[in-house]
Amino acid sequence: MDIRREFYILYSQDHPELSMAEVSIITGGTRDPVSVIHIEPGLVITRTKDLSGFAGYSASYIKEAGEVLLRSHVYEGFHIYRKIKRLGSIMKHCGKIDLRIYNLGRRRANIDYPLFIRELRRIVGNRGAKEDLVICPITVIFGDIIVIGRPVIRRKILRSEASRERGYMGEEDLGFIANTALYLGNRGGVFYDPFCGYGGILARICERSQDLVVIGSDIDVRKVYSLRRAIAIKSDRCCLEVIVANALWPPLRMASVSTIASDLPYGRRSRVVGEEILKIPASFLRRAREILAEGSIVVLAISLDQLEPLINEIQREPGYNIVEIASQYVHGSLTRVYLVLRYSYKEKINKI
Repeated sequence: MDIRREFYILYSQDHPELSMAEVSIITGGTRDPVSVIHIEPGLVITRTKDLSGFAGYSASYIKEAGEVLLRSHVYEGFHIYRKIKRLGSIMKHCGKIDLRIYNLGRRRANIDYPLFIRELRRIVGNRGAKEDLVICPITVIFGDIIVIGRPVIRRKILRSEASRERGYMGEEDLGFIANTALYLGNRGGVFYDPFCGYGGILARICERSQDLVVIGSDIDVRKVYSLRRAIAIKSDRCCLEVIVANALWPPLRMASVSTIASDLPYGRRSRVVGEEILKIPASFLRRAREILAEGSIVVLAISLDQLEPLINEIQREPGYNIVEIASQYVHGSLTRVYLVLRYSYKEKINKI
């Protein structure tokens, strides 16, 4: 008997590649196989038995994800209104309904939009319940199909003063790296940012999960000093230490790190001494093998120009496997690439 349920993922169309990378990361983290049964710009419908992958992720480019309560084709006409009446029994234990409506800009053939919304509000609208009763979130999505769902995660709208025109990361970008590292990495191990700068990624990791051992390093003494002062103000988030070090020679014990998450230097921002900018990611991965534990996760942001030398390094020296890769156009000639790798020393030995 197939007891799998349907789940929807509503993602940003402004950054579709990064959104789909998040979809892949989330669905890859479930215990049971995931099958995609519908996809269109802005929306993915999947089927699986397991919801844990959705509940444990803090979204950056995914707007929302949750369980499908009702799914209908737009050509069904008035049959749709009959279907939404079923929601009355599903919502009978709810007090107040938190209703959100998304329009993906598709043609709603044979749909009287105002009538649909009016009927929906009548069935699942505010029932005048007391404040101590359950508030149930409900989402309606109009696209090539109509979806009514119960959200599990909803993205927080983040505002950032960072300028993408200058190549700096915004809140969504930093959150994507931190979320991926936390979701796929081993939370019982050590998180390490070898190019931590002013600590943007470190801060997001500590904000999203406490009781972690987090280490940051940077070759710029001024940045490390500034970050240490910030740590002194917010020292209750996690066990965080920042050191002055050249990331290409990390001063950490062998096999001591379970997760690496970092925005590597490119262009004039680089202050790594004695290395060509294009070769920095490949050189770092080569030496990071010494500090990574078996099964470690590496999440890197690099420039598109740095990708080819890095891929050559991965192919030449076994051990790293690509889990996910996505690009993001920033400005001018700069395209940022996000790379998620898993390191396996045992696989390296077997291939040798």
